[in-house]
Amino acid sequence: MAAVPGFNPETDPGTPWRETPPPPGMFNPTLEEAFERLDSVQMRRRKRTLTRSHVERVWTKVVQQNEFSAHAGEWNCPNEFKYPIHVTVMQMVRLSKSLIGMYIDTQTLHPGESSRLPVIHCTPELRSRSVRRWLKEVEYEFGRYLTESQWKEINDEANAEQNEEREKRQALVAEKPRPRTEEEAARSERLERRMAEMREKRLAKRRATDRRRRAWAKSKRDVMRLFGDYLPDDHDGRAADEVAFALGSIADTLTAESKPAIRWRELKQRWPSVTDRFRNDIMWLDLPDPISVERLRNICGGQEFKLSTSVWESWQRIFAVPQLVVHVCAFDAYRDLRIREDSGMNDTEIKDLNPHFKHVEDAVGWLRVHVDTKNQLFFVDEVQSDVIEALRKRRGPAGDQFISATSRWHLFGFGNLCRWAMDAGFRAAIHSRESAATIPGMTKSDRKWNEYYQSIIKRFRLVLAEMDGYPGPIHVQKSVGGPSGSA
Repeated sequence: MAAVPGFNPETDPGTPWRETPPPPGMFNPTLEEAFERLDSVQMRRRKRTLTRSHVERVWTKVVQQNEFSAHAGEWNCPNEFKYPIHVTVMQMVRLSKSLIGMYIDTQTLHPGESSRLPVIHCTPELRSRSVRRWLKEVEYEFGRYLTESQWKEINDEANAEQNEEREKRQALVAEKPRPRTEEEAARSERLERRMAEMREKRLAKRRATDRRRRAWAKSKRDVMRLFGDYLPDDHDGRAADEVAFALGSIADTLTAESKPAIRWRELKQRWPSVTDRFRNDIMWLDLPDPISVERLRNICGGQEFKLSTSVWESWQRIFAVPQLVVHVCAFDAYRDLRIREDSGMNDTEIKDLNPHFKHVEDAVGWLRVHVDTKNQLFFVDEVQSDVIEALRKRRGPAGDQFISATSRWHLFGFGNLCRWAMDAGFRAAIHSRESAATIPGMTKSDRKWNEYYQSIIKRFRLVLAEMDGYPGPIHVQKSVGGPSGSA
């Protein structure tokens, strides 16, 4: 074993515990040894270094002023950096009454990281509260250089301090409690009042949740009682967007013609509006040529939305009968809105964006549908999104992202409604300008009409028609069971 200044294995009271001699100045260092260690660590480095005045200040606090620990060199690497930085960190800590440990080394910090002290529990109070963690920190940094006798001394002193602290706490607990002062009594009263308020808030939140669950269950029962004969079994959560609706409609037409399959060329010739409009959506499906009718029928497009249903029996109905409400929900868009810090809204405020249907989770908007059994129509009486309208007024980047991500919600909802209507032998329909003008409270906004109603009319190629009982002409699908605009 090479001779090291300050360490003599023959005269040391114990044997080397790790059989590794300590570097010069690691234990009980002089000021000159600390300077030498600093110079060797910072050799050929000019940035983010410590000066001798830093080292002298730390050494003076621990060695001369008998402080438990002192350190220098608190650094952090900014997140915008694209490369790590190298910094110098120093710490001196009193390991026992006769032993002081010194750490001076270079640390590599990656973007977003901060410099680390080897002994985090750097006060006697922290050491007495968590002796095991303190001993692990000391062992990790200095353990391989300590002798057995030194390590035993450190363990004994740390455990003795912990036992002394425990006895003090037990003695305080055993003492007869003294009368509380007026300040302590007032503080206790405020604490009890605050705890009672928190219990009331939790109870009110639980009651509100129970009310929403009961309203949800009642709505589900009402939907099945009133409209169960006209809806498919999987109407809640069924995802059939415009692509799936159009291709499924084509499959129905081919089935009526007794064709088991169709070649891609013929499909483009017969339904150019579908193949041109959904070119990018259909390409990733990797459809074979020829395409079987069963494959077309089972295609399900994008899954960014899901559906839910409830019943509406309040105002603004074209006819005084209960209506089916089709809610279009977007879990991913709401999740992104909740986690964005620039949204400026908590969970309660986000739920308040949809005041009419708070019991429907993650709802973007709704289509209010009158089920007309006489004319065999699923007539959309209203298309509305309180959430999007509220976010437009707030004018923030988080709201703009939500609006952009959910811009197709009404098309998705109407596409599913068309599918349900086809399954029931009905047709889907929606207001015209003339019929909408006769409904009290119906929006007069050109923007809302063009964004919601006109886009549905144009996308699904609905035709204007007169229907018995309606206050004006309405827009209706061309035929039952076939895609709008098909050959």
